[in-house]
Amino acid sequence: MLAFNRSARASEKTKPLDTQYSLYQRLVQMMIGWGSVGVVYFAFGWRETQTLVLPKLWLDQHIAFNPQGIWLYLLFFILIPYCYITVAAKRLLALRYAMQVSAILSGIVFLMIPTTLDYPVIVGQGLSVQVLKFLVTNDSTQNCLPSLHAALSLICVIALWQSQQLMKSLFIAALGIAIGISIIQLRRHLSIDVAAGLIVGLLSCYLSLVLQRLHQYFRNILSHMFNNTVSRISGSEKD
Repeated sequence: MLAFNRSARASEKTKPLDTQYSLYQRLVQMMIGWGSVGVVYFAFGWRETQTLVLPKLWLDQHIAFNPQGIWLYLLFFILIPYCYITVAAKRLLALRYAMQVSAILSGIVFLMIPTTLDYPVIVGQGLSVQVLKFLVTNDSTQNCLPSLHAALSLICVIALWQSQQLMKSLFIAALGIAIGISIIQLRRHLSIDVAAGLIVGLLSCYLSLVLQRLHQYFRNILSHMFNNTVSRISGSEKD
Protein backbone atom coordinates (compact mmCIF):
# COMPACT_ATOMS: atom_id res chain seq x y z
CA MET A 1 0.00 0.00 0.00
CA LEU A 2 2.86 2.36 0.77
CA ALA A 3 4.37 1.99 -2.70
CA PHE A 4 1.07 2.65 -4.43
CA ASN A 5 0.35 5.64 -2.20
CA ARG A 6 3.77 7.15 -2.89
CA SER A 7 3.53 6.58 -6.63
CA ALA A 8 0.08 8.09 -6.59
CA ARG A 9 1.40 11.24 -4.92
CA ALA A 10 4.21 11.41 -7.45
CA SER A 11 1.75 11.26 -10.34
CA GLU A 12 -0.29 14.07 -8.84
CA LYS A 13 2.61 16.46 -9.52
CA THR A 14 2.04 16.25 -13.27
CA LYS A 15 -1.61 15.22 -13.47
CA PRO A 16 -4.64 16.91 -11.92
CA LEU A 17 -6.42 15.03 -9.18
CA ASP A 18 -9.58 14.66 -11.28
CA THR A 19 -7.81 12.92 -14.17
CA GLN A 20 -9.99 10.09 -15.40
CA TYR A 21 -9.44 7.10 -17.64
CA SER A 22 -12.09 5.74 -19.95
CA LEU A 23 -13.14 2.11 -19.72
CA TYR A 24 -11.27 1.46 -22.96
CA GLN A 25 -8.05 2.96 -21.54
CA ARG A 26 -8.38 0.89 -18.40
CA LEU A 27 -8.89 -2.30 -20.39
CA VAL A 28 -5.82 -1.48 -22.49
CA GLN A 29 -3.79 -1.10 -19.28
CA MET A 30 -5.15 -4.45 -18.12
CA MET A 31 -4.18 -6.13 -21.39
CA ILE A 32 -0.64 -4.79 -21.07
CA GLY A 33 -0.22 -5.56 -17.35
CA TRP A 34 -2.12 -8.82 -16.94
CA GLY A 35 -1.31 -9.88 -20.48
CA SER A 36 2.43 -9.74 -19.80
CA VAL A 37 1.89 -12.17 -16.93
CA GLY A 38 0.07 -14.59 -19.21
CA VAL A 39 2.80 -14.41 -21.85
CA VAL A 40 5.53 -15.21 -19.33
CA TYR A 41 3.53 -17.96 -17.63
CA PHE A 42 2.66 -19.87 -20.79
CA ALA A 43 6.01 -19.20 -22.45
CA PHE A 44 7.83 -21.09 -19.69
CA GLY A 45 5.01 -23.47 -18.79
CA TRP A 46 5.26 -25.84 -21.73
CA ARG A 47 9.02 -26.37 -21.83
CA GLU A 48 10.31 -29.93 -21.67
CA THR A 49 12.85 -29.69 -18.87
CA GLN A 50 13.81 -31.31 -15.61
CA THR A 51 11.81 -29.87 -12.74
CA LEU A 52 12.25 -29.70 -8.98
CA VAL A 53 9.39 -31.35 -7.07
CA LEU A 54 8.40 -29.06 -4.22
CA PRO A 55 7.82 -30.51 -0.74
CA LYS A 56 4.64 -30.24 1.29
CA LEU A 57 4.93 -28.11 4.40
CA TRP A 58 2.87 -27.90 7.58
CA LEU A 59 0.14 -25.72 6.10
CA ASP A 60 -0.28 -27.99 3.08
CA GLN A 61 -0.88 -30.95 5.37
CA HIS A 62 -3.59 -29.07 7.25
CA ILE A 63 -5.52 -27.84 4.20
CA ALA A 64 -7.16 -30.88 2.63
CA PHE A 65 -7.55 -31.20 -1.12
CA ASN A 66 -11.12 -30.27 -2.05
CA PRO A 67 -12.45 -29.54 -5.58
CA GLN A 68 -15.12 -27.29 -4.04
CA GLY A 69 -12.45 -24.64 -3.69
CA ILE A 70 -12.59 -24.05 -7.45
CA TRP A 71 -15.24 -21.37 -7.02
CA LEU A 72 -13.09 -19.25 -4.72
CA TYR A 73 -10.14 -19.88 -7.02
CA LEU A 74 -12.06 -18.57 -10.04
CA LEU A 75 -12.89 -15.33 -8.24
CA PHE A 76 -9.31 -14.38 -9.10
CA PHE A 77 -10.42 -13.91 -12.71
CA ILE A 78 -13.07 -11.45 -11.51
CA LEU A 79 -10.81 -9.63 -9.06
CA ILE A 80 -8.25 -8.64 -11.72
CA PRO A 81 -10.69 -6.95 -14.16
CA TYR A 82 -12.56 -5.39 -11.24
CA CYS A 83 -9.32 -3.91 -9.95
CA TYR A 84 -8.37 -2.36 -13.29
CA ILE A 85 -11.87 -0.98 -13.86
CA THR A 86 -12.39 0.53 -10.40
CA VAL A 87 -8.91 1.39 -9.08
CA ALA A 88 -8.25 5.08 -8.48
CA ALA A 89 -6.94 6.76 -11.62
CA LYS A 90 -3.77 7.89 -9.85
CA ARG A 91 -2.94 4.22 -9.09
CA LEU A 92 -3.71 2.68 -12.48
CA LEU A 93 -0.25 3.05 -13.99
CA ALA A 94 1.42 1.72 -10.82
CA LEU A 95 -0.93 -1.27 -10.94
CA ARG A 96 0.13 -2.08 -14.50
CA TYR A 97 3.80 -1.65 -13.65
CA ALA A 98 3.50 -3.93 -10.61
CA MET A 99 2.02 -6.74 -12.70
CA GLN A 100 4.67 -6.35 -15.38
CA VAL A 101 7.41 -6.47 -12.76
CA SER A 102 5.85 -9.56 -11.17
CA ALA A 103 5.88 -11.22 -14.60
CA ILE A 104 9.59 -10.44 -15.07
CA LEU A 105 10.59 -11.58 -11.57
CA SER A 106 8.56 -14.78 -11.83
CA GLY A 107 9.87 -15.48 -15.34
CA ILE A 108 13.44 -15.33 -14.05
CA VAL A 109 12.60 -17.90 -11.36
CA PHE A 110 10.68 -20.10 -13.83
CA LEU A 111 13.70 -20.11 -16.12
CA MET A 112 16.33 -20.73 -13.47
CA ILE A 113 14.43 -23.12 -11.16
CA PRO A 114 11.60 -24.98 -12.95
CA THR A 115 9.33 -26.48 -10.31
CA THR A 116 6.38 -28.82 -10.06
CA LEU A 117 4.54 -30.75 -7.35
CA ASP A 118 2.84 -34.10 -6.76
CA TYR A 119 -0.63 -33.35 -8.08
CA PRO A 120 -3.53 -35.34 -6.60
CA VAL A 121 -5.72 -37.56 -8.76
CA ILE A 122 -9.06 -35.85 -9.35
CA VAL A 123 -11.93 -38.30 -8.95
CA GLY A 124 -15.67 -37.99 -8.49
CA GLN A 125 -18.56 -36.32 -10.21
CA GLY A 126 -20.24 -32.96 -9.94
CA LEU A 127 -19.80 -29.53 -11.43
CA SER A 128 -16.88 -28.55 -9.20
CA VAL A 129 -14.92 -31.64 -10.21
CA GLN A 130 -15.63 -31.12 -13.90
CA VAL A 131 -14.60 -27.46 -13.79
CA LEU A 132 -11.41 -28.36 -11.95
CA LYS A 133 -10.60 -31.07 -14.50
CA PHE A 134 -11.09 -28.55 -17.30
CA LEU A 135 -8.76 -26.10 -15.53
CA VAL A 136 -6.09 -28.76 -15.00
CA THR A 137 -6.29 -29.87 -18.63
CA ASN A 138 -5.55 -26.35 -19.84
CA ASP A 139 -2.91 -25.47 -17.25
CA SER A 140 0.80 -26.17 -16.99
CA THR A 141 2.21 -28.60 -14.46
CA GLN A 142 5.27 -26.36 -14.10
CA ASN A 143 5.79 -22.75 -12.97
CA CYS A 144 4.71 -23.57 -9.42
CA LEU A 145 7.07 -21.26 -7.58
CA PRO A 146 6.27 -18.41 -7.20
CA SER A 147 2.48 -18.44 -7.39
CA LEU A 148 1.41 -15.67 -9.75
CA HIS A 149 -2.14 -16.17 -8.50
CA ALA A 150 -0.96 -15.09 -5.03
CA ALA A 151 1.28 -12.29 -6.36
CA LEU A 152 -1.42 -10.67 -8.49
CA SER A 153 -4.10 -11.08 -5.82
CA LEU A 154 -1.90 -9.22 -3.33
CA ILE A 155 -1.16 -6.49 -5.88
CA CYS A 156 -4.90 -5.99 -6.42
CA VAL A 157 -5.61 -5.89 -2.68
CA ILE A 158 -2.93 -3.23 -2.21
CA ALA A 159 -4.09 -1.21 -5.23
CA LEU A 160 -7.73 -1.21 -4.06
CA TRP A 161 -6.98 -0.50 -0.40
CA GLN A 162 -8.48 2.77 0.82
CA SER A 163 -8.50 3.63 4.49
CA GLN A 164 -11.51 5.90 3.86
CA GLN A 165 -13.48 2.80 2.80
CA LEU A 166 -12.21 0.42 5.45
CA MET A 167 -15.00 -2.17 5.31
CA LYS A 168 -14.76 -2.48 1.55
CA SER A 169 -10.97 -2.72 1.73
CA LEU A 170 -11.17 -5.40 4.43
CA PHE A 171 -13.65 -7.37 2.34
CA ILE A 172 -11.31 -7.30 -0.67
CA ALA A 173 -8.42 -8.33 1.59
CA ALA A 174 -10.51 -11.23 2.93
CA LEU A 175 -11.28 -12.22 -0.65
CA GLY A 176 -7.57 -12.22 -1.44
CA ILE A 177 -6.90 -14.47 1.56
CA ALA A 178 -9.70 -16.83 0.48
CA ILE A 179 -8.20 -17.04 -3.02
CA GLY A 180 -4.83 -17.83 -1.47
CA ILE A 181 -6.31 -20.67 0.59
CA SER A 182 -8.16 -22.05 -2.44
CA ILE A 183 -4.88 -22.18 -4.36
CA ILE A 184 -3.53 -24.62 -1.78
CA GLN A 185 -6.85 -26.42 -1.37
CA LEU A 186 -6.93 -27.27 -5.08
CA ARG A 187 -3.23 -28.21 -5.04
CA ARG A 188 -2.49 -25.87 -7.90
CA HIS A 189 0.28 -24.60 -5.65
CA LEU A 190 1.76 -25.39 -2.25
CA SER A 191 2.20 -22.99 0.64
CA ILE A 192 5.84 -22.35 -0.29
CA ASP A 193 4.67 -21.17 -3.73
CA VAL A 194 2.06 -18.87 -2.20
CA ALA A 195 4.63 -17.41 0.21
CA ALA A 196 7.03 -16.78 -2.66
CA GLY A 197 4.19 -15.20 -4.65
CA LEU A 198 3.41 -12.81 -1.80
CA ILE A 199 7.05 -11.76 -1.68
CA VAL A 200 7.02 -11.16 -5.45
CA GLY A 201 3.82 -9.15 -5.07
CA LEU A 202 5.27 -6.91 -2.36
CA LEU A 203 8.53 -6.41 -4.23
CA SER A 204 6.65 -5.62 -7.44
CA CYS A 205 4.57 -2.97 -5.69
CA TYR A 206 7.73 -1.33 -4.38
CA LEU A 207 9.46 -1.42 -7.77
CA SER A 208 6.35 0.02 -9.40
CA LEU A 209 7.08 3.15 -7.35
CA VAL A 210 10.49 3.42 -8.99
CA LEU A 211 9.03 2.93 -12.46
CA GLN A 212 6.29 5.44 -11.75
CA ARG A 213 8.85 8.06 -10.76
CA LEU A 214 10.95 7.34 -13.85
CA HIS A 215 7.85 7.67 -15.99
CA GLN A 216 7.06 11.06 -14.48
CA TYR A 217 10.69 12.18 -14.72
CA PHE A 218 11.05 11.45 -18.43
CA ARG A 219 7.57 12.76 -19.11
CA ASN A 220 8.53 16.08 -17.51
CA ILE A 221 11.76 16.22 -19.53
CA LEU A 222 9.96 15.56 -22.83
CA SER A 223 7.26 18.06 -21.95
CA HIS A 224 9.88 20.68 -21.12
CA MET A 225 11.76 20.02 -24.38
CA PHE A 226 8.54 20.22 -26.38
CA ASN A 227 7.49 23.49 -24.76
CA ASN A 228 10.94 25.01 -25.38
CA THR A 229 10.84 23.95 -29.02
CA VAL A 230 7.38 25.45 -29.50
CA SER A 231 8.49 28.68 -27.82
CA ARG A 232 11.55 28.99 -30.08
CA ILE A 233 9.50 28.35 -33.20
CA SER A 234 6.92 30.90 -32.13
CA GLY A 235 9.65 33.42 -31.35
CA SER A 236 11.37 32.94 -34.74
CA GLU A 237 8.06 33.38 -36.58
CA LYS A 238 7.48 36.72 -34.82
CA ASP A 239 10.93 37.93 -35.84
